[in-house]
Amino acid sequence: MESIELSRIYEQLVSGDASIDVQFGDSSKKTYSVSDVYARQISNRISIDNSPIDSYIDKIFESADWSGDQTAPKETLKGIVIGSNYSMGVELLNYLSNNKDKLLNIKELNTGEVVNFMDLIIDSLPNELQKEGLRDVISKIHYNVIPKASTNVGLGEGTFTIFGTATKGNSGDLMWDGLELEVKTNGNTNTGAVLGGDATFNKSFEKLKELGAGEYTDRIVRANRFVLDALNSAKEAFETSGTLSQRDIKVLKDIALDDKSFLSLGMKRGFESVESGEDIFINPTSKSFLSFKKPTKASVGQPTLYSRVKEAIDERIKSIQTKGENLPSQLSSFFDVVEDSELLIRGFAEMKTYANIKTDINSQLVNFFNSHNIQDFKPSTSYTKFSTLIGAISIICYRDVIGFDILSTGNDKTFEMFNIDCREKTVSDIYDQVIGTKVLFDLNIDAYENGVPRSQTVFAKSPRIKLQ
Repeated sequence: MESIELSRIYEQLVSGDASIDVQFGDSSKKTYSVSDVYARQISNRISIDNSPIDSYIDKIFESADWSGDQTAPKETLKGIVIGSNYSMGVELLNYLSNNKDKLLNIKELNTGEVVNFMDLIIDSLPNELQKEGLRDVISKIHYNVIPKASTNVGLGEGTFTIFGTATKGNSGDLMWDGLELEVKTNGNTNTGAVLGGDATFNKSFEKLKELGAGEYTDRIVRANRFVLDALNSAKEAFETSGTLSQRDIKVLKDIALDDKSFLSLGMKRGFESVESGEDIFINPTSKSFLSFKKPTKASVGQPTLYSRVKEAIDERIKSIQTKGENLPSQLSSFFDVVEDSELLIRGFAEMKTYANIKTDINSQLVNFFNSHNIQDFKPSTSYTKFSTLIGAISIICYRDVIGFDILSTGNDKTFEMFNIDCREKTVSDIYDQVIGTKVLFDLNIDAYENGVPRSQTVFAKSPRIKLQ
């Protein structure tokens, strides 16, 4: 029978000597070498087995005010520490449990700028804990340790209560140094997070029709057809004269490379290299551009940039038309058609995400457009400005109902976050904070078509906020 001198193993591993002395039943001994990874795991296990790790974890959850049955997230946290290659796991939990007031403070997460919360968490810890493997431990905790509460807890809430001075909040998700913080991260799927609403926003097109919305057309289909019409006109000119003027090529490239064309990145790269009509209609597509669409049987052989783009657009239009109406296109059919400024302001005021709020959105929009040209906020002119303004309206409505001070949007892939100060702020204040940043608002959520809900997603009642 074998017996391993655990204390001896621990001493050797801590000192960096990755070997194990094994004593056999006949008193003979043999030394085994082990990999660094296995050595760290043995060291972690011995250290954990001889420490009050459970009491540290209990205290971390208690100081964060996560009440109720937290057995599962506690076990997850313990499992991450045990299974990691980080040699200071026990010491880390000990520090987190006894130094809540010294952890990451919200003042270090400046509003109005993108910060890397992973880096800030590490910087907030003592130097002796900043060892190899710490970043991986924090990452695993962020993705997997989700405390239990009466409402859904998202990524970030557990992280900032474990590694920060934050505690479980009242109206917002977190109470952090006296401020209520509402956390909206992109999530594991990187699709963004839905802001609060009661489905009023989803039905907004019904109101816009009363205000004079035009006939519904899908905005992506319309934009793609515009590109295709330009391509076909250029093809006709090329076939007639055997060449394309540099002016015609520039016009075509400007149309294709415009963000409003909705062409894929691969297609845009294809057009960037165009120097002549032959590059579009005659020459085979360069291999570096083939990633934007795999050839089908129809284009097997020597597909040109024209044939590949035309095929992709045709398929996209066909796919979109089978899905029925979508909200961004419904909104475009009003905002891109109406010219009267007062009517457009009334239209924006209908973009509320709750039916009943105290804030006078209409008055705030009147003030906003006193310093902005409303024609610049049409979807066809600048979809970024248009969607950002609607996002700002949504945040004001959400704050009106929930009552938070800070709205935090985070990217769980890059560990970045952006905090929006919502304290006594107007639509204009919120817009100014986020325009031109990595913060985006996705309006492509569920819509009502002829009074009947049409699901585009898992039912979302407000725009999605996302940090690129």
